[in-house]
Amino acid sequence: MLFFNCSILGLTIDHSNHQKMDLLSSEIKRIVAYQPQSVFFAAYHLESGKFLNINGDLTFPMASLVKTFIACTYLDLVDEKKIDPDKKISIARENLRPYSIFSKLFIRPNIDISLNNLLEAMMIYSENSATDILFHEIGGIKAINGFLKKNKLKGITVSRSILELISATDGIEVTDENFISISDYYDRLSLVDKQSEEQSRKIFFSNTKDSSTALAYQKFLIEFQNGGLLSPSSTNYLKKIMKKNIHGKYRLKGFLPKNSFMHKTGSLSMLTNDAGIFELPKNKGHLILVGSVLERKPYRMPDSNEFIEKRDDLLAILAKTFYDYILFTE
Repeated sequence: MLFFNCSILGLTIDHSNHQKMDLLSSEIKRIVAYQPQSVFFAAYHLESGKFLNINGDLTFPMASLVKTFIACTYLDLVDEKKIDPDKKISIARENLRPYSIFSKLFIRPNIDISLNNLLEAMMIYSENSATDILFHEIGGIKAINGFLKKNKLKGITVSRSILELISATDGIEVTDENFISISDYYDRLSLVDKQSEEQSRKIFFSNTKDSSTALAYQKFLIEFQNGGLLSPSSTNYLKKIMKKNIHGKYRLKGFLPKNSFMHKTGSLSMLTNDAGIFELPKNKGHLILVGSVLERKPYRMPDSNEFIEKRDDLLAILAKTFYDYILFTE
């Protein structure tokens, strides 16, 4: 397919060779070119092949977007009958992770929960404790990278558990092996000064661990939507879960109608991500949307509500602009 490329001030925009797409590209360029953030965006209309990408080949940190690959690897193992979705896991203190709902609910947890329920907690609430339990149950990095390789999903790196990803941004040297407890983690965090935390964040944002390009993540979502990754029952199950995601109200879907949006969000200080599949009204098909907005100096602390709202708005505007184009040209 023919496409055009335009680069301005380090901003690269690609689009398909369709009617009035050059006008859309000009509008997108106007919106993004002089923003004080780095923008990574890929939009694709599944049925027509129309697309528009902003810095689509550049990597960005996935944050909790990585949880979708944990979910797919798990369901692939379920499909292959290598893991029992009804298996119960006993949650103990050592399973609790920073910034998780479970750690806020329980001081000394004593509950059993199925693997499927852990999946739902991870994808609907972005629950960090549920994520790492499931991560280790499926075989960790080796299993996830095996799933990516089997499905020829390139441009995506998954390198750490959620605990190790978070601790890398917090400036604490914690691994899955030496983690003691939530209280110990927060005690150690209280001793980290701002300078040390910012230095850790510089290292975090300068490497490509747990990263993707917008186009690579888009390809993954296209394969998922087309049923090329999982069985029909697992595909439909994960779609139902992703529709219930409680996060990202003001991100990609912020200015879109209340149609079905199956998505996963990802967040860190100075970083806002969202990616998913939007069902267009009037049977006009599906939009595959991937967006990431990163502050130009993401290591700087602290983040602010003003910064977060601006990042959310930028994703919402980009999604709505592409949505309007597709709705009125199809």
